[in-house]
Amino acid sequence: MKHLLSRSLVLAVVAVALGTASLGAADQPPAADQPPAANQAPAADQPSDPGWKKFQGAWFEILYPATFTAEPSLKSTTSTEGHDSAFFVSPDQAVAFYVFSPQWNGDPTDILLKPETEKQVTFEETEKDGKKVRTCTIAAKDGSYTRSYEDVEDPMTNTRLVFGIRYRDEKVLEQYQAQYKRFRESLVQFAD
Repeated sequence: MKHLLSRSLVLAVVAVALGTASLGAADQPPAADQPPAANQAPAADQPSDPGWKKFQGAWFEILYPATFTAEPSLKSTTSTEGHDSAFFVSPDQAVAFYVFSPQWNGDPTDILLKPETEKQVTFEETEKDGKKVRTCTIAAKDGSYTRSYEDVEDPMTNTRLVFGIRYRDEKVLEQYQAQYKRFRESLVQFAD
């Protein structure tokens, strides 16, 4: 059974107390063909903002802008269903968000440098709280895009998480910065 993990990859056990009182007519949920009342929260599998959609990976779920196209990438190595990574591409393809969130550790081979068409601009590896943190920027040799990644590997829990953004230019990066931040913050991870 999958259990919810926090973004910091720390497994937490959550106890949920359920009330035993029966629901009155006013407390009944709306019929399936009716939207929830204004004061009711949306269903658990729906984002609260209609401008966002939810993507379900093999071991994670994440919100992304509703106008973007979700492109599942690497199939899960530890589940028969779902993906460990995905790209989320804007309608004009000026920007794409990326997440790699496998059950455990793994290799994000779908974002490797392509030496024939790309060059590495920056690379930095540091350690923070016992985790290896790698940041890198890669640019197309023809100048058509830049992509940046943050790769966090935790040897204590044998886990890895990578976020990335590909953008046409600095103006596009600035334009989508708030959405990218929300995308990253919306990640929910699972484990067995």
